[in-house]
Amino acid sequence: MTDAEPQPGLPDESAHHSAFLDWYRATAVEKVLSLPEAERHRSRVPSGWTPEDRWRTDASVAELAALLDEQGVRTRGVLACHSLDEVARIGGRFASDPPDLRWICFHVLQEYARHAGHLDVAVELAGGPTGE
Repeated sequence: MTDAEPQPGLPDESAHHSAFLDWYRATAVEKVLSLPEAERHRSRVPSGWTPEDRWRTDASVAELAALLDEQGVRTRGVLACHSLDEVARIGGRFASDPPDLRWICFHVLQEYARHAGHLDVAVELAGGPTGE
């Protein structure tokens, strides 16, 4: 599994958000890459979910991992330069009543954690290594 989760003692709340987002992003990529190609497209659960269902793209796993890495660089930059109390701009996903950056971080973090959990199950059912 990816290096141990981030430890207490980082300099501030933004650094903790950044570290956990990086960790879960890397964990999800690692789990997908640990699956054989056929298992990435195979459902082992009643819902029909497959590890590739989140992507709906022709990009390769390596290309998607690179895009996630780029997203991580951008996220770290935003978190380094903006207050967590700063409210998002109106537009796109936030047509009205936009949330602050803290809420956005928590929202994305729980999405990554959920995806990592789903992938834990997929990897285990495929006979791969199990995480902690």
